Amino acid sequence: MYSEQNIGKKVAKGFGFLMLFILFIILSGLVVMSLWNWLMPALFGFKTLTFLQALGLLLLSKILFGNFGGKHKSGHKNKWKNRMRSKWENMSEEDKERFKMKYESHWCGSKMSHQPESTDQDSIEA
Repeated sequence: MYSEQNIGKKVAKGFGFLMLFILFIILSGLVVMSLWNWLMPALFGFKTLTFLQALGLLLLSKILFGNFGGKHKSGHKNKWKNRMRSKWENMSEEDKERFKMKYESHWCGSKMSHQPESTDQDSIEA
């Protein structure tokens, strides 16, 4: 089914991938260790890291913050965008205008808030 030459190519390809992966891990650990040991003690007085501690920090970051530097799964964000777009398209013009006014007053402040309010003192002086 498979020739020996074809199997040899697959093994060599797999071995090459394994070597690149190991090299990537080593370089990542060295970069984290170097940056930490250069910045953190000087800025915050933290202790320096060993290579294994730097790898552990990388692993902890991966666990806590997810995939950094790879493909990001933005399905949740796209689902939210699509749901909001659908709601917007199904709104009447009056509903859209009310939404805009509510958005502006909440996030941008009222348009009227930028104008000085007249007080009783102003009417007395005039």
